[in-house]
Amino acid sequence: MSEENFECDTCGENFDSERGLHVHESRSHDDDEEPEKPTFEIGVRKFGFLMFMLGLTTGMILGGFSVGVGMSGSNFNFEIAGSDTVTPSEPNTGNNDNDNIDSQNQESGTGVVSLQNTEYPYGNLEAGIGSGDKTYGNTTFRLQGEPYIGSPDAEVTAVSFEDFECPFCKRYNENAYTGVVENYVQKGDVQYFYKNLPLQRLHPWAEPSALASECALNQDAEAFWTFKKGFFDNQEALGNAHQNGNFDESMYKWAEQTGLDTDQFRQCYDNEEELEEVQQDKQEGNDRGASATPTIFINDQKLEGAQPYSRFESTIEEQLQ
Repeated sequence: MSEENFECDTCGENFDSERGLHVHESRSHDDDEEPEKPTFEIGVRKFGFLMFMLGLTTGMILGGFSVGVGMSGSNFNFEIAGSDTVTPSEPNTGNNDNDNIDSQNQESGTGVVSLQNTEYPYGNLEAGIGSGDKTYGNTTFRLQGEPYIGSPDAEVTAVSFEDFECPFCKRYNENAYTGVVENYVQKGDVQYFYKNLPLQRLHPWAEPSALASECALNQDAEAFWTFKKGFFDNQEALGNAHQNGNFDESMYKWAEQTGLDTDQFRQCYDNEEELEEVQQDKQEGNDRGASATPTIFINDQKLEGAQPYSRFESTIEEQLQ
């Protein structure tokens, strides 16, 4: 019987059995096969990272720009931000002469806040104290003993519920309120009353400032309006004074600066003699639906918040017709 040979197709070596050939091939030539060439694949996340790095580098080169890459699935969103924007909740009300008062009005080394403007802010405009109630529609306002500016014979009555620590009240006083005073109160069309609505849970020095304003009113109606303007001009400094235990001393200083009897003012303020008046204002505000500050009634028309002057103008004009 002739011996059968089995030849390796790769190297030509002969084997006397098929099994020997298979063992040879498995041990000697499996690694000789040409490896599969890898394919270059990049996933969505890797691509997003590369694009982010590209954007970051571009932003550094251009300067003043920030480039962001957003990724959702296989979609990519690019955002370029290079300027500030004013959101609806923070309208740009422009520059105001009072913006720098806070940084100038604390006595060096004491933390006591001084008034920068100690004069009555409205010149020859009448300032007084209400002598009776007024009713418009189904709404009656308790105005006995309340501070006002403007003519008692004015056709329109404005009643404002405010909080001296409220930032929106500050914004209102620096913008729309000034227009109302200049265009309607000074011309005799509007008599403007102020009522305290301190939101004590939110504003820790709102109630003490309301009390101080009432103690000033006890002596001089014009001094009340000087205090009122001072509170809004100096909100930040007064907040610091309250935190540092200098708020009361600041009020004593204001009484001295405005020419009040300081002993009488101290007695009124320290003994909280006008606290009941403040609480009555708060209760009336709640009864009238004044749930936020500022809330201003033009006769019986309610306007809430630091709205633009045009809203007050149109409401007053409607009441004058």
